[in-house]
Amino acid sequence: MDVVVWIVLGVAFAVAEIYTTTLFLLMFAAGAAAAAGAAGLGAPVCGVKPVFSSRSRLSRSFRYGRRCGGG
Repeated sequence: MDVVVWIVLGVAFAVAEIYTTTLFLLMFAAGAAAAAGAAGLGAPVCGVKPVFSSRSRLSRSFRYGRRCGGG
């Protein structure tokens, strides 16, 4: 059940990104995809939320890394 929720959430973020074109929501879509993978592997909810959060932040650091002088 959790896997389906994360997949639907990721698709919703990706579709919303099509309309915004800022690449902001795409980071959350990547985090939701990673969370769906973790949930699919059997991680509990308290383990899936940090996966979503850390993957979203990691995506943000890749996007803004060059602008801030890193990478």
